[in-house]
Amino acid sequence: MVRNIFKIVVLIAIGILLGSDKSYIAQMKNMRGIKLYFDHLPESFQQDEFRELIKRIIFFEFNAVFTPAYEGANAYYQSELLENTGLDLQKFKHELLKEEIEFGIICPVFHDPHAFREIPYIQPVDQFGSKEQNTWQKFVCPSNEEYRNYKINIIVEAIEKLTPDYVCLDFIRFPIHWEMVSKNEYQNVIRNFCFCKNCIKNFIQYSKIDTGDNQNITELISTDYKELFAEWKTFQITSFVSNLKNRIRTSENKIKIIVQTIPWLPKEFNGAIKNIAGQDVKALSEIADFISPMIYSDLLKRDLSFRKSLLDDFNKSKINNILPSFDLLENRFNNVEEIKDFIHREFSDNYILFHFGRLVITK
Repeated sequence: MVRNIFKIVVLIAIGILLGSDKSYIAQMKNMRGIKLYFDHLPESFQQDEFRELIKRIIFFEFNAVFTPAYEGANAYYQSELLENTGLDLQKFKHELLKEEIEFGIICPVFHDPHAFREIPYIQPVDQFGSKEQNTWQKFVCPSNEEYRNYKINIIVEAIEKLTPDYVCLDFIRFPIHWEMVSKNEYQNVIRNFCFCKNCIKNFIQYSKIDTGDNQNITELISTDYKELFAEWKTFQITSFVSNLKNRIRTSENKIKIIVQTIPWLPKEFNGAIKNIAGQDVKALSEIADFISPMIYSDLLKRDLSFRKSLLDDFNKSKINNILPSFDLLENRFNNVEEIKDFIHREFSDNYILFHFGRLVITK
């Protein structure tokens, strides 16, 4: 009897918690995370066992640090699959552990400049037949099975070598440089990938559509099978996360998976978050431990209502494992005290901030 009453009380408490205005924020232990990219920091921060860097992290009261485990073909740990850069994140993690600061690795998935350059057949093709990618972002085809296995093996190795608390999947989408898309120009900017031979073949096998004697399969898919193609694209992304989870999640390894998503509402840009990026946030939230939308309002020159509308949508969609990522523009402050005060005032607990290099005063 007492036990049943206790269960009822617990269920009521959980219901109240999930029904609150903050239910879109992940229920976790007050994470104050920071993304850290060593190529954006003074070299002195790597010296003396990272002592100066650790002191800065403690000063800002961050309790979790996220940094890339690799970049292209270069690893920031002792790798057997990639080239070693000389930077050893194992030592950095060890110093963080002394201060009880959690450690997460950022793992770029389908953005891979090295593979894009060296393996032409995995370069994605847009609806116009173009492989050209004119920005610093260089995506490969997300459906290429050889590359998918290669990247999963790298992520698994990084986890085994570094034993992080979190693995944060970045660029886990079809090619889209979302930071360059504005509300007024999206029809001219957004390109739809991927229509390479491999993707077309895989989509036809997945959908079982009859293409007949049609000579322009890309146009047929883009017009008659647009929704089905979007479903296939989201399956490519979701299945990658699922396959990775099956590889890394064991009874001994309780590592948490974070998936970074682009900051678009479901109906924004004609449903582009699914149709173009291939991200089904609801489906991803059921596999990953946390969904981390990159709500970079400063970068996009959007006001705070933009942030609220996104978080409110997660709340309405009953996606409760949200760990938002916010940005902070550099050269806004005169000293580190101003930065610290701003962070405490602007952001509540449970966030990841982009990025530490923008907290270094240079003026």
